[in-house]
Amino acid sequence: MATNKKLVVHLIFKLDIGGLEKVMLECIKGTQKSGINHIVIALTECTEFAKSLPKDVPTYSLHKKAGSDLACHFRLYKLLKKLKPAIIQTYNIATIEYHPVAWLAGVKGHIHAEHGRDIYDPKGENKKHNLLRRIMSKFIQSYIAVSDDLTQWLLKYVKVTPAKVKLI
Repeated sequence: MATNKKLVVHLIFKLDIGGLEKVMLECIKGTQKSGINHIVIALTECTEFAKSLPKDVPTYSLHKKAGSDLACHFRLYKLLKKLKPAIIQTYNIATIEYHPVAWLAGVKGHIHAEHGRDIYDPKGENKKHNLLRRIMSKFIQSYIAVSDDLTQWLLKYVKVTPAKVKLI
């Protein structure tokens, strides 16, 4: 079956109030009039903040367990196969590992947004996380950074191809 060319799936760790979530919400609101449809999938849960989304933006929760939960990957795969989005957009380190799952599910467009570094790694020096980011860059077509500092970090430390990095 064909991919839904106007559907963007936003994969987020938890749909709750926060800066990243507010930026995602404004992005969704700002592109709806252009004929793009959106769905938000939370790895863990959707809180009352989900009511802030436009009424025609469905939300899903995968109920990911703490730590490693491989079954969550399978649940996402099945959901993406059903939804057939054109694009998946992930946010920060918690969701980046799901790009290969989306690729296997047939999603053609892959975007990853960096809105800030992990609270436990404020300088972005965690070698394991940066290796994961570097490996995932093979699946990601475009990186969105929300500051020049994050842009420079993606280029210098994560070593993302410059043509893939966009600053907003």
